[in-house]
Amino acid sequence: MDNRVMRACAAFAVALAITGCASQPHRPPHREAKLSGPALLLAGFADADGNVTRAAMDQGLRKTFDAADLDHDGVLQPDEVRPLNDARAAVDASAPRIIDWNGDGVIDFKEYAAAPHALFDQLDRDGDGVLTPDELQSNGAGPGDDQKQGGPTHSGSHRGRRGGGS
Repeated sequence: MDNRVMRACAAFAVALAITGCASQPHRPPHREAKLSGPALLLAGFADADGNVTRAAMDQGLRKTFDAADLDHDGVLQPDEVRPLNDARAAVDASAPRIIDWNGDGVIDFKEYAAAPHALFDQLDRDGDGVLTPDELQSNGAGPGDDQKQGGPTHSGSHRGRRGGGS
């Protein structure tokens, strides 16, 4: 493993620690056990009550993005993304991968935050900008959702490829 990959792994570990240290000791352990892989991605940004605000999520995403950007060029290179995707897959195979949606060979912050933003919007059923522990556990579907949204919900995405960001 070359030095750059090892630094990327270390940066990701630090980013996870920064995100997790602020909230995990306060979160009730029984709530986290019921979360799916994608919802676990957001739960790391929860406050002491288990709520995730859009602002706190964005702040946490920015910190983890900056920590992963080892050369500080404002984008993530494929070798900076690969360890992040490997870590997500190790936690849960269903967790969304970081993907180079525009095909320019790098991941900008918008691409990095796309999956968490989409998931947040899906789970924030009342649209108040705060995910409660109950909304995090719901995985976006619940009684009455078909009537509120005009049809069955679909939580998966079949666009693009899943992979290492290049």
